[in-house]
Amino acid sequence: MRKYFYLLLCLAICGCLCQGIYSQRRPTLTREQQMALEAARRQAESERQMAYLDALAKKKNTRSDDTQRDRTPPLNKETIDRIRNFRRIDPAEQAKYAAFLSGEHTGMLKFFPDFNCLTLEYIRIDGDCAASVPNSYAFSFRAYSYADDYYHDIAFKPDAIVSTGFYSQGMLVSLGDVPIDKINTSSAGIKYLMDFQPDLNPSAARKTAARLAEGVDSGGFKYARSVKTAENMTYAVRVIAYRNGNSLPPLSDSTTTMEKRFMSLAYDKREDLIVVFRIVKLDASGGVTMLWKELDRREAPKLKFAKGESLSDIKP
Repeated sequence: MRKYFYLLLCLAICGCLCQGIYSQRRPTLTREQQMALEAARRQAESERQMAYLDALAKKKNTRSDDTQRDRTPPLNKETIDRIRNFRRIDPAEQAKYAAFLSGEHTGMLKFFPDFNCLTLEYIRIDGDCAASVPNSYAFSFRAYSYADDYYHDIAFKPDAIVSTGFYSQGMLVSLGDVPIDKINTSSAGIKYLMDFQPDLNPSAARKTAARLAEGVDSGGFKYARSVKTAENMTYAVRVIAYRNGNSLPPLSDSTTTMEKRFMSLAYDKREDLIVVFRIVKLDASGGVTMLWKELDRREAPKLKFAKGESLSDIKP
């Protein structure tokens, strides 16, 4: 259970840091900050439930390397302070966008590329990892908090932003150098995202995910699971975080890792949303500062596997 203790400690640390994500509009906590704190609590509870499921099943952890990398060792106070300082947005930078940030469903975020520097097995400090900022490469607009490979809406990989969360359909598009405050649901490039009809079964969703892996051209824009990052560019993303439509068998010694992962969806905020964001600064250290605005949010549909069909993610 030591791995789960380490995991929960890291998540608790992330929760404490989440309240610094948003620009301060009043001396007291804003509604967004309150929501961020609540979202961090929910995320920690989700992972606690996953640990509990594993403990009950008494099953050896067989997760893939991509999953294991998020189960990082505990961070010392020096590292926590470093993360907090790196995530902090320059007040002068916030002041530039005060008018934009005074609007509803807006925010300012700073995050850093994921170089796979920190796992339970090792901590790399060479090359790009010398300036790595742990637990700061992915974000969930649904939960208003930093996230991980499984529950993110966007994640920052070297030179690209991706949307590849578990059991989610992510569609990213570069809108060009256009002011973010001028973007709405009727803007060029947003129509495809608004009009896209979620798939109604896992097979259709897999086909859509395969097309998005290659990129879909429509109306002069390309929609894909990843976009190249560039300063002073505006992007949009639609994330359909599907809900599970199947009844899961009771937990037992034979419960698979995939079944546990689907059980964990009950503790994640599964919704369908569209967010526009603009990269306003690329630091020499590799950090990205962005403005974001939510354009649309609705309940996510369920995907149901056919009888006898194995549970699996929808992405290739």
